[in-house]
Amino acid sequence: PLLKREGGYVSHKNDRGGSTNHGVTQANYTRWLTKHGKQWADVRELTKRDATLIYRENYWIPSKCDALPDAVRDIHFDGAVNHGVSRANKLLQAAVGVSQDGVIGSKTLAAVAGMDGRLVRARLLNERYRFYTAIVNRDRSQFDFLVGWLNRLAEFS
Repeated sequence: PLLKREGGYVSHKNDRGGSTNHGVTQANYTRWLTKHGKQWADVRELTKRDATLIYRENYWIPSKCDALPDAVRDIHFDGAVNHGVSRANKLLQAAVGVSQDGVIGSKTLAAVAGMDGRLVRARLLNERYRFYTAIVNRDRSQFDFLVGWLNRLAEFS
């Protein structure tokens, strides 16, 4: 579902992340290629297979998705890809009422486990809606993306 949601190659003048393919920015793709001893390549050449590997290595594992309940895992993973791991972690921490340091540790996991997964999901959706609204309020050029962001979140409702 995430690959479908992210789509293929996109280059929008107001996208702060620059050109993306399958939701992976050129900068993230370049870092991943370098880390794995591969030559630089244009993000347009990114395959779905490599995008999946990047998602797992750079987003799924660092955002501790394996440790989260099913009700929360997909929306948190989507947030890690869309907002970055630290921001997604902070939004989850805000949703469960713990200190927002951007690192999922034992306190965050305990808070998540202590709540009904559906409630965590609803609260995380709310945090993400608020985050998108704050982006647009700070920078009107980002309004171009608001409908897409809201449609993205509607898939999790």
